[in-house]
Amino acid sequence: MTTVNANNSNEAELFVENFTNNIFKTITDTNISNEEVAVLLSSEIKQNIDFNYICKFIIGRYWRNADSNFKSSFRELYESLLINTYAPQFK
Repeated sequence: MTTVNANNSNEAELFVENFTNNIFKTITDTNISNEEVAVLLSSEIKQNIDFNYICKFIIGRYWRNADSNFKSSFRELYESLLINTYAPQFK
């Protein structure tokens, strides 16, 4: 059981390291525009971050009663907010 935990821990560490390296490589690349950074970050985030879980956590108990239109719009707006807020900070 310790080996399984160690393997999971190593996999998680490798995932975080690769993800952060890709993000920092993208946001610090001086050869691409802010718009391109936003597109690349959006792609990276969609592939690696569970936005459904994060949005559900943010909205809390109201998530269950929200309709699918609201959930979808909130996910898109929250992702856009994060990218447009933080990506330019690293340029």
